[in-house]
Amino acid sequence: MSVLEEEGRSPKFNFQLEKRNLSVVHLSSIARIYGENGTEILELLKKNPAGSIPVIVKVCVECDLNVYPYARLCLKYALF
Repeated sequence: MSVLEEEGRSPKFNFQLEKRNLSVVHLSSIARIYGENGTEILELLKKNPAGSIPVIVKVCVECDLNVYPYARLCLKYALF
């Protein structure tokens, strides 16, 4: 993280996402959740990680809360 300071303005933070922070599994899961817009979300994640990560995490948590009970039921009765 680096701080960019301009004259007469408050400092701005420059967050950069390193490639090793997210694996291929993470990236493909994000793309799958967003469907057709998956590639756009991944590009946004690279360009502005500080703004996009909280939104992506919120969507992932909501998806997990909606899907997990059904997945658990399928595993319980071996419906897969």
